[in-house]
Amino acid sequence: MQSRLIAIMAILLLSSTAVSAGAQSPKLMMDCHEMDGGSPSLHASFYEVRGNDLLRHGRTKIVKISTAGKMLFLSRTQDDKGPEDAFATHVRNGHVVVRTVYWQRAGQKRRKAFHDTYDFRAKTIIGSTGGGDTCHHDAWKGDEEG
Repeated sequence: MQSRLIAIMAILLLSSTAVSAGAQSPKLMMDCHEMDGGSPSLHASFYEVRGNDLLRHGRTKIVKISTAGKMLFLSRTQDDKGPEDAFATHVRNGHVVVRTVYWQRAGQKRRKAFHDTYDFRAKTIIGSTGGGDTCHHDAWKGDEEG
């Protein structure tokens, strides 16, 4: 009985290793001190590409901020004109990821809001049409979150 259990565990372990060792792209990760009131924020955020997902590791949680090849619902906001939904997707080309965010109101076409270009080799956001995200990965060495 015990040898049978060991054999089953070995098969499960080997099969999960074979699946994870498939032809996936290497994982990308970088830290980033976004601008906060005109200067780099004290605490770093971390961006990671894991599989098809772009994740943002903040101080208290990890959030999926886009998925390659499909629209990811981000949030719904409300203003005088009614509810507006936000969606995101991204395209990866080697170490560069371009994330595009779209906005859509009920009964209207989805429209492009902005896009951010992440260069994981340079460890920075190299372009943002929204004007909000600027990375300063060297600004506060040693203050990164664990």
